[in-house]
Amino acid sequence: MLLRYLSIFLLISFSLSVNAKANNYSLGGLVDMALNYHPSIVASVRLQNAAEQGVDAAEWQYFPTPSLSVSQVKASETDTNFNGNNRVIKLGLTQPLWSGGSLDADLEKAEAELEIKKSQSLIARRDLALKVINSYSTWLASYLKLKAYRSSKEEHQSLKERIKRRIKQGLSSGSDLALVSSRLLQVKSSLNSAEIRHKNSLLQLEESVGKALDLKNIVANISADYPVKGELQSLLANALIIDPQLIGLHAKIKSLRATHKASKASLQPLVNLKLERQWGNFNNKNAKAENRVYIDLVSRFGAGLSSFSKIKQAKFEQQSSEFEIKSIRDSLKQKFEGEWLSVKSLIKQKAILSDALIASKKIQKSWYRQFLAGRKQWQDVMNAIREVAQLESQLADATAESLLISWRMGIRINGVLKLVHNDVPPRSFIETGNEKLLDDDSPITTSKTAKMIPDKPIITKEIVQAPKLIRAIKKVENSSAAKVESIKQLSSTKQPVVKKVEKTKVITSENITVESDLKTGKSTANRVVWRPSKQGYKSKFLDLNDRPLKPHVVKLPIAPANLDLFKLKILPKMKIHRDKKVRNEKNRTKIFWRRHY
Repeated sequence: MLLRYLSIFLLISFSLSVNAKANNYSLGGLVDMALNYHPSIVASVRLQNAAEQGVDAAEWQYFPTPSLSVSQVKASETDTNFNGNNRVIKLGLTQPLWSGGSLDADLEKAEAELEIKKSQSLIARRDLALKVINSYSTWLASYLKLKAYRSSKEEHQSLKERIKRRIKQGLSSGSDLALVSSRLLQVKSSLNSAEIRHKNSLLQLEESVGKALDLKNIVANISADYPVKGELQSLLANALIIDPQLIGLHAKIKSLRATHKASKASLQPLVNLKLERQWGNFNNKNAKAENRVYIDLVSRFGAGLSSFSKIKQAKFEQQSSEFEIKSIRDSLKQKFEGEWLSVKSLIKQKAILSDALIASKKIQKSWYRQFLAGRKQWQDVMNAIREVAQLESQLADATAESLLISWRMGIRINGVLKLVHNDVPPRSFIETGNEKLLDDDSPITTSKTAKMIPDKPIITKEIVQAPKLIRAIKKVENSSAAKVESIKQLSSTKQPVVKKVEKTKVITSENITVESDLKTGKSTANRVVWRPSKQGYKSKFLDLNDRPLKPHVVKLPIAPANLDLFKLKILPKMKIHRDKKVRNEKNRTKIFWRRHY
């Protein structure tokens, strides 16, 4: 029994270790692997350790300085200056009392140098992470293109076999076989180039990481775009705060200020307290050990007026660094905003290319059927296959570039360590929480027909089956589980129209359940259940005993995805008749979707 439990424990431990090892082959895991093994990171850490020792040395300058001197003389007997002992030993202790601020300046400069070394270490980590991400995106593009060309090769070979059978049956000519053979050779040439690029990119990735990699694990853990959440200005402000280059420049300014302070302190004297004990005397042979205490005053003027020149030099260097910070901040802002626009553009481009690829594959199959029916030429079928391969290649480039820019922005926003430790699982879309969407008009799904969420209200007219309309749901708290499910089913939907909403609560599962005190006409509904359907989401009223009521619904142009970001207002269009009774004109309403934070 004990052996059985032990074997189970070892099996579980082995499986966990294998899974942990496989997860290290995601993009975040590869970056972490490079940071742990690359020699450039070790070198930067050693420089940081040296700067820490410099701070310790500057702090020790406040403590007394011990001294020991031993003097041995050999003089002639007629020398009256050395009538005493031949050896004199002095043991002293010097404590600085006043330095004019030079000790403080030395400590501040050492601390600034430590900050500079830390920023250089962060820059080395960031540069290495960006190098790994760049190599990974290059590998991803080559891998996706390799898959596309292999698929195209298989398609051409299949068509070549089919056209051979048609030639034997007398349905096609030899020129069709020559055309497909020529296209097949072109695809093989492209496939050969893709294989070479794939191998080179894999070697480049291994060189960036610093160790050999398993291709199967990399393919099994392909990462998607890094989810960028928040508004542009807030993300830009955070990126400027944690940017290591700016941190290093601020530390450089501190170091120059300390240098300026030390230059000014050199104009003031150095006051020391000295304690000394002496054994032996060159003049008196029988002298006893003596103790001395005295104040030492030392000037530190340089040659000529060089001290004043050093003060001006440090001041000008400090001003130069301040202007350099402004220049780099402007450059970083421009680069960050450019990457922000690139991310938005690539999201749209990927959605467009995905739709175009799906349409091209349908056209390819359709044209082959029309070729069999005699409505299309064989060259049209070949052109359709080539177009599919070209679109797959373009989509591979867009996917790799989108991954590169999004992860590069993730490093700028969150830093390398936070990005590595909070690695994201593979996703096909940028997920949002309670923050604002990455782009107001960017697609939030990668389905065949990507939907857009505009920033301005959408106004439509739909038929409403309800006797009285006052207002609808004001606010619904959504959770990520139901949100992801609702994003996948963007289409038209039905939502209940209610008279009064006192409290609202969302329980999320496969179905979205809204619990509230709802009054609909003469009936009182306890719950509204939203269920996914092919047309969108269907609503259903349930009373206090969970019995279904007659539904009063309104059709919506968009499924209730991310309800916590929106607020729905239903405004009935009213008309006064001759009997002065207010009624809904054909129960028609206007529906407004607006952002709600």
